[in-house]
Amino acid sequence: MTTGTTCIPITALRRSELGLLLEEKMILMKIRWSIVAVLLLVTLLVRPANWTWEVSAVEERPPNVVLIYADDLGYGDIGSYGATGYRTPHLDRMAREGLRLTDFYVAQAVCSASRAALLTGSYPNRIGINGALDHRSTIGLAEEET
Repeated sequence: MTTGTTCIPITALRRSELGLLLEEKMILMKIRWSIVAVLLLVTLLVRPANWTWEVSAVEERPPNVVLIYADDLGYGDIGSYGATGYRTPHLDRMAREGLRLTDFYVAQAVCSASRAALLTGSYPNRIGINGALDHRSTIGLAEEET
Protein backbone atom coordinates (compact mmCIF):
# COMPACT_ATOMS: atom_id res chain seq x y z
CA MET A 1 0.00 0.00 0.00
CA THR A 2 1.42 3.35 -1.03
CA THR A 3 0.51 6.56 0.66
CA GLY A 4 0.71 10.08 -0.67
CA THR A 5 1.37 9.17 -4.32
CA THR A 6 -0.88 9.53 -7.32
CA CYS A 7 -1.10 6.64 -9.72
CA ILE A 8 -1.23 7.52 -13.42
CA PRO A 9 -2.41 4.74 -15.72
CA ILE A 10 0.38 3.52 -18.00
CA THR A 11 -1.80 3.85 -21.09
CA ALA A 12 -2.48 7.53 -20.35
CA LEU A 13 1.22 8.19 -19.82
CA ARG A 14 2.11 6.48 -23.07
CA ARG A 15 -0.52 8.40 -25.00
CA SER A 16 0.73 11.74 -23.74
CA GLU A 17 4.33 10.81 -24.49
CA LEU A 18 3.29 9.68 -27.95
CA GLY A 19 1.51 12.98 -28.55
CA LEU A 20 4.64 14.95 -27.63
CA LEU A 21 6.79 12.69 -29.77
CA LEU A 22 4.57 13.17 -32.82
CA GLU A 23 4.47 16.93 -32.26
CA GLU A 24 8.29 17.06 -32.07
CA LYS A 25 8.58 15.02 -35.26
CA MET A 26 6.20 17.35 -37.09
CA ILE A 27 8.24 20.39 -36.01
CA LEU A 28 11.45 18.71 -37.21
CA MET A 29 9.86 17.86 -40.56
CA LYS A 30 8.71 21.46 -41.01
CA ILE A 31 12.23 22.68 -40.27
CA ARG A 32 13.76 20.22 -42.72
CA TRP A 33 11.35 21.19 -45.52
CA SER A 34 12.00 24.85 -44.84
CA ILE A 35 15.73 24.26 -45.23
CA VAL A 36 15.15 22.37 -48.48
CA ALA A 37 12.96 25.19 -49.82
CA VAL A 38 15.57 27.84 -48.93
CA LEU A 39 18.37 25.81 -50.56
CA LEU A 40 16.30 25.36 -53.71
CA LEU A 41 15.52 29.06 -53.86
CA VAL A 42 19.19 29.99 -53.38
CA THR A 43 20.19 27.49 -56.08
CA LEU A 44 17.76 29.03 -58.55
CA LEU A 45 18.62 32.64 -57.75
CA VAL A 46 22.40 32.41 -57.37
CA ARG A 47 23.74 30.98 -60.61
CA PRO A 48 26.88 31.37 -62.72
CA ALA A 49 26.95 34.40 -65.03
CA ASN A 50 27.24 32.24 -68.17
CA TRP A 51 24.25 30.07 -67.26
CA THR A 52 21.07 30.76 -69.23
CA TRP A 53 17.48 29.67 -68.91
CA GLU A 54 17.29 28.70 -72.56
CA VAL A 55 17.56 25.09 -73.65
CA SER A 56 19.92 24.54 -76.55
CA ALA A 57 18.47 23.00 -79.67
CA VAL A 58 19.07 19.28 -79.98
CA GLU A 59 20.03 17.89 -83.35
CA GLU A 60 17.03 16.21 -84.91
CA ARG A 61 17.71 12.53 -85.57
CA PRO A 62 15.36 9.65 -86.17
CA PRO A 63 14.93 7.40 -83.13
CA ASN A 64 17.22 4.41 -82.85
CA VAL A 65 14.77 1.55 -82.36
CA VAL A 66 15.16 -2.09 -83.30
CA LEU A 67 12.10 -4.29 -83.07
CA ILE A 68 12.69 -8.04 -83.14
CA TYR A 69 9.45 -9.88 -83.68
CA ALA A 70 9.46 -13.67 -83.94
CA ASP A 71 6.57 -16.12 -83.88
CA ASP A 72 6.83 -19.14 -81.59
CA LEU A 73 10.41 -18.36 -80.54
CA GLY A 74 11.33 -20.08 -77.31
CA TYR A 75 14.21 -19.36 -74.94
CA GLY A 76 16.31 -22.27 -76.24
CA ASP A 77 15.62 -21.59 -79.93
CA ILE A 78 18.57 -19.20 -80.37
CA GLY A 79 22.10 -20.47 -80.91
CA SER A 80 23.55 -18.50 -78.00
CA TYR A 81 21.13 -20.32 -75.70
CA GLY A 82 21.88 -23.79 -77.05
CA ALA A 83 19.82 -24.29 -80.22
CA THR A 84 21.40 -26.82 -82.60
CA GLY A 85 18.71 -27.45 -85.22
CA TYR A 86 19.09 -24.10 -87.01
CA ARG A 87 21.37 -21.09 -87.12
CA THR A 88 20.69 -17.63 -85.70
CA PRO A 89 23.95 -15.83 -86.57
CA HIS A 90 22.80 -12.24 -86.09
CA LEU A 91 21.19 -12.86 -82.72
CA ASP A 92 24.23 -14.91 -81.68
CA ARG A 93 26.52 -12.02 -82.63
CA MET A 94 24.42 -9.60 -80.59
CA ALA A 95 24.75 -11.96 -77.62
CA ARG A 96 28.53 -12.24 -78.06
CA GLU A 97 28.79 -8.44 -78.11
CA GLY A 98 26.91 -8.18 -74.83
CA LEU A 99 23.22 -7.94 -75.71
CA ARG A 100 21.49 -10.97 -74.23
CA LEU A 101 17.73 -10.81 -74.65
CA THR A 102 16.35 -12.53 -71.57
CA ASP A 103 12.93 -10.88 -71.13
CA PHE A 104 10.00 -10.42 -73.44
CA TYR A 105 6.64 -8.72 -73.30
CA VAL A 106 3.67 -9.66 -75.42
CA ALA A 107 -0.07 -9.00 -75.29
CA GLN A 108 -0.92 -12.67 -75.93
CA ALA A 109 1.06 -15.84 -76.41
CA VAL A 110 -0.10 -16.57 -79.97
CA CYS A 111 1.05 -14.94 -83.18
CA SER A 112 -2.14 -13.39 -84.59
CA ALA A 113 -3.22 -11.77 -81.34
CA SER A 114 0.23 -10.45 -80.46
CA ARG A 115 0.69 -9.04 -83.98
CA ALA A 116 -2.70 -7.34 -83.77
CA ALA A 117 -1.64 -5.72 -80.49
CA LEU A 118 1.62 -4.52 -82.04
CA LEU A 119 -0.10 -3.10 -85.12
CA THR A 120 -2.94 -1.34 -83.32
CA GLY A 121 -1.62 -0.54 -79.86
CA SER A 122 -4.72 -2.18 -78.37
CA TYR A 123 -5.27 -5.33 -76.40
CA PRO A 124 -6.14 -8.13 -78.84
CA ASN A 125 -9.33 -9.08 -76.99
CA ARG A 126 -10.63 -5.52 -77.35
CA ILE A 127 -10.37 -5.70 -81.13
CA GLY A 128 -11.72 -9.25 -81.40
CA ILE A 129 -8.53 -11.21 -82.07
CA ASN A 130 -8.54 -13.80 -79.30
CA GLY A 131 -6.21 -16.43 -80.69
CA ALA A 132 -4.24 -17.61 -83.68
CA LEU A 133 -5.84 -17.02 -87.08
CA ASP A 134 -5.12 -19.14 -90.15
CA HIS A 135 -5.74 -18.67 -93.87
CA ARG A 136 -9.40 -19.73 -93.51
CA SER A 137 -10.29 -17.11 -90.88
CA THR A 138 -13.23 -14.86 -91.59
CA ILE A 139 -12.26 -12.28 -88.98
CA GLY A 140 -9.42 -9.77 -88.88
CA LEU A 141 -8.60 -6.18 -88.05
CA ALA A 142 -11.19 -3.54 -88.78
CA GLU A 143 -10.17 -0.76 -91.21
CA GLU A 144 -10.26 1.88 -88.48
CA GLU A 145 -7.82 -0.12 -86.33
CA THR A 146 -4.90 0.10 -88.74
